Amino acid sequence: MALEAAKHGLAIPKLAIYEPLFIIDDSRPPLPADYVPHLRELIAAGRPKAALEYFMTVAVGIPAEFYG
Repeated sequence: MALEAAKHGLAIPKLAIYEPLFIIDDSRPPLPADYVPHLRELIAAGRPKAALEYFMTVAVGIPAEFYG
């Protein structure tokens, strides 16, 4: 959305954008077998920050150092 806004001339002085790699082959390890149940447990336990960190590090592949 921010890119579209900038494209249409809104006064946005800077953008910091991260786009994870788009992997279309089998070079990425598969998700753990308990990925979805664990993610649901974190959400059900009222731990949205932990759920987001789990998603971003395990599913998207962002290094854990970004969540120190």
